[in-house]
Formats: sequence, C-alpha cells, structure tokens
Amino acid sequence: RRLPVERSRLASVLIFFVASRDFSFIAEHHLSRLFSLFDKHRIWVNMMRNTAISFLVCVPNHSPERLKMLFADMDADFTVTEETGVELVTVRHYHESILENLKANKIVLLEERIPKMFQMVTKSVPIMKLKEPN
Repeated sequence: RRLPVERSRLASVLIFFVASRDFSFIAEHHLSRLFSLFDKHRIWVNMMRNTAISFLVCVPNHSPERLKMLFADMDADFTVTEETGVELVTVRHYHESILENLKANKIVLLEERIPKMFQMVTKSVPIMKLKEPN
C-alpha cells in the first residue's frame, strides 16, 4: 500500500557555504563555533552538509538582520558565500517520477534522501534568450 505523497516548499530560504579562513579542515571545534553562533542569533538549520573543507547550510531567510549579524560574527574565522533565490523542497513518501518533475528546469544545489523522505535545495535555471539580429 502506497502512502500519500506530502510535499512542502519553502521559497524564503538562503543557502551558504562556509570555509575556514586558514584553509584548514572543518573540524569539530569549527562546527561547535558555528552552532554556537546559530544559537546566539536564533537561526535554525533546515538542512546541512559537512565536507572536509566546507560546511553547507540551508536556513530560513525570515530575518535578514539576524543573518547579517551572524555573518558579521562569522567573518573573523570563516569565509561565507551566499546563494540567494533558492527553494527548499521536502517530499515525504516520494516516488522517482515525482522527483523528476520537481527537478525539471532546476539546478539542484543540495539533495538528501532517507527511506521515506527526500529534501533538496534548488535554484531555477536561468532563461537565456537569443539576441535578435539587427
């Protein structure tokens, strides 16, 4: 028996990439510092990925002032690269055909699957028009 598919989209999210200024690996003490700053500025994390040299975070974009203060506090130790105009899509009880439709005309920046849940952060593919000949 298939369960009904449940989808949600959050259009007001921000994804940002964090790397240490000294080009070292992102270790536990870096993550501890980052999560302390998230707590200090009351920023909750929707999705994240840790790699050896970077940390990728998707957060709600509800409070631009809080994010601005967060980035200012992070500036001493980390470089931060923001990606705006993104959308977080969450699907429970997904099927591959649904995911294909959701990914159409999108650039997938981050994706995560667990047996009953799928999440991805996407950005629309820019529409390019041919220049009219003069």
